[in-house]
Amino acid sequence: LYRNGRPLPALEGRRIIVVDDGIATGATALAAVVGLRTRKASEVVVAAPVCSASAVQLLRSEDCHLVMLEQPDDFFAVGQYYEQFQQISDEQVIEALRGGG
Repeated sequence: LYRNGRPLPALEGRRIIVVDDGIATGATALAAVVGLRTRKASEVVVAAPVCSASAVQLLRSEDCHLVMLEQPDDFFAVGQYYEQFQQISDEQVIEALRGGG
């Protein structure tokens, strides 16, 4: 849907940066890291403004570089660290990828 039929780029030997708005369980970020390693990325960097302690532990066990601004002790949900945290539609994502958003 988002790639609009375009082929996947070659990732072998490249440093890939995965950016997330926040990491709660780490499961999605872990899936991204594993997938990128499968595609032979030379280095995977995961960047997020906020991350739970359990997610940090999970991701560090995968030998990826983790960059975050906060790892609060009282982490409950990503949304608690934003003034506005609405979901966006597929159409909004596609528009942003086209450069219109």
